[in-house]
Parts: sequence; C-alpha cells; structure tokens
Amino acid sequence: MSSYPKFHMLTPEDEGSVLPGTILFLPPKEIVPTNAHAEAELPDGAYNHPVIVISTPSAKGVVKIAVMTSFSNTSIRLHLASKGIKRQTGAIAAAKGGYLRVVTASKPTSKDSLKLRFKKGMKRDSSYVGIKRTFKIGLRALALYGRRNEAVDSYRLTGHALRLLEEGLEKWSIKMKSAKHAAAESMQGTKEGRKKAGVPREQRKTMVKDQKPGKGKSIRESKLDEGREERDRKRRRK
Repeated sequence: MSSYPKFHMLTPEDEGSVLPGTILFLPPKEIVPTNAHAEAELPDGAYNHPVIVISTPSAKGVVKIAVMTSFSNTSIRLHLASKGIKRQTGAIAAAKGGYLRVVTASKPTSKDSLKLRFKKGMKRDSSYVGIKRTFKIGLRALALYGRRNEAVDSYRLTGHALRLLEEGLEKWSIKMKSAKHAAAESMQGTKEGRKKAGVPREQRKTMVKDQKPGKGKSIRESKLDEGREERDRKRRRK
C-alpha cells in the first residue's frame, strides 16, 4: 500500500455531499475496502480512474457510476488508430466508441465536451467518460478527486452536462438492448435458439410445424427436411 499515493477516501459524513454529476476517484483495487459493495462485474480496468456519480446514494451508500479514462493522456482518435480503427475526427471516434468528452483544465474552451461547474476542468489533457454501461459501487470505495481541502463535489458536471450524460447513457442502453434483441430474434428460428430463449419444449415443436420449409431453420434441419421430401417423392412415383 505504501507504493500508492495518499488517497482521501470518502467517509460516511461525506455521503450527503455526493450528488449526481460529482466526479470522484476509484483507487487501485488492492486498497479498496473489501466490504465496499463493489459490483462483481466491475472490470479491473475501471480501478485507478476517475468516475462520475450518476445517482443519489442508496440507503446502503451505494451509487451508480460511469468510468472515465484519459486513454493514457492521448486523444480517443489516436487511441483507436493505434488499434487499426481510423476515424476522421475525435467527435466521430467518441460517438462510435461510446464515449463523451469531458472538459480539461488545459483545454477549457474545447467544443463538444461536458463542462464542469465553476469553469473547472479535469487534470489530464484528455478526458472521456464511457457511456456503454454503468456500475454500482459503495461510496466507501471512492476517494476525492480534488485536494483534501476541497469540497467533495468540487468537481461536478453542470446541470446541462449532466443531462447530456444521462441522455447518452439512455441512448446507448437502448442501442445495446436493440442489438441483443435482434441477435435473439435471429436465433429464434433454430432449435438451439428457441431452447436458449426459454421457449417450452412443446411450443418449440409447434413452432417447427408452423414454419415454412427451410425458413428460420438450421442447415441440419433443412437438410433433414429435404431428405424426407425426396423420400416422399420416390414413394409417390412407385
């Protein structure tokens, strides 16, 4: 633990100052309290990064967060380019990648970025917040983003920026659900897909009977149907 800088972890007294839009810091995983209600699905890459609180604390002191990143202090366009994904502008890259840009202290007038109250900016030269998904975590796992003598919510999105973030999260949520639904529908026509979708066995049999020959069936099922049809034709000729 001594190899890490001093983190000013939140206390129960700080909970009342944490509002949606507040930017806090999620320390390295090794020093986060084990009883901090960290979500099991929280990826290791989320630790040691700033986060934006997007909900009010629950009775147990748990909040929803969106994880931020600086892409190693470079732009998202260059970050994606290093992976072979080229976009014309940073705005297009962010939109395609599921990120929103957040204003930084070094570039306070940057366009298309979420602004902070009191004209503050993030400390890195590059800052983005991921909007593909959110996570739940206890406030006890979080630390101040600013200095110890600053208020808990010193770094907080403006009301307008918070609305833009919420809209972005909602759009991506709908997009992800639609993609998942489309994938499920494409599987519905196969025996395996109906089984995974939880369709009762008897209903699955009925669905097969009601289907047109070859439509929505697996290659194996279609070939079996073709074989049966060929045998029927031979019998009729006899």
